[in-house]
Parts: sequence; C-alpha cells; structure tokens
Amino acid sequence: MRLEKQQLETESNLYAQQNRFEPKQPQVNSRDEEFMQKVMHEIEQNMDNDSYSIDTMASTIGVSRTLLLKKIKGLTGQTPVEFIRNIKLQRAAQLLTTRQMSVKEVMYMVSMNDAKYFRECFRKKYGKTPSEYML
Repeated sequence: MRLEKQQLETESNLYAQQNRFEPKQPQVNSRDEEFMQKVMHEIEQNMDNDSYSIDTMASTIGVSRTLLLKKIKGLTGQTPVEFIRNIKLQRAAQLLTTRQMSVKEVMYMVSMNDAKYFRECFRKKYGKTPSEYML
C-alpha cells in the first residue's frame, strides 16, 4: 500500500513538472482590436503633448473615463498610465537607436520632461540608462 502511494506521488510530481498549467490567452475580438487601434493612434498623435490626459483620450475616443480604464486594463493588464508610459518608452528606445538625437531631445519628444524620472523609467524597462542604450 505504501509503495503504491509513493508511486502515485512520484507520477503526480512528474506530471506537474512536465505540464505547465497556464491561463489561456485572452480572446481579442475585432471591437477590442478597433478600440486598441484608436488608443494607439491617440497616443502616437499626442506623443509630444505633455498636457494630454486620460480624460482627453477618453473624450476623443468617445468613451467614459471609467470604460477607458477598464478596457485598457482588461486588454493589456496595465493601467492606462502604465500603458502610455510603456508606449512612450518604446518610442524613446526606437529614437535612441537611430543615434540622430540626444537623450534630452528624445525625452522631450515623448513628453517626459523630467530627466530623472525618464532615466529611472527607462532603466526599469530596459535595464540600461538611455545613454547606455544608445551605445
């Protein structure tokens, strides 16, 4: 009896190690894709506008602030502020790799006007400062 129990535990452990249980990928329908395309368009159009806000985005897209927050969080797993910051940092990384602009110019192009904050966010995302990233 004891041997059977040990054998079952061993088989169970092997099964758990071999099969990784992961949640299904969220299903994105065409309405969600269209919504996120509008969000991305708004972010890209206002990349250098430091007065652009979540309220402005919601109004432009034609949804309430609450719905905007819930949809972006549900589709990306990030708050709108986090999502926008990540898009801006990705654009900054794209611009820095061209080596045609200074870090300061790039920082302003993505409307992150505080150098320390920009550097900290960039380092957190990419593991390097913007200057190191350019090298």
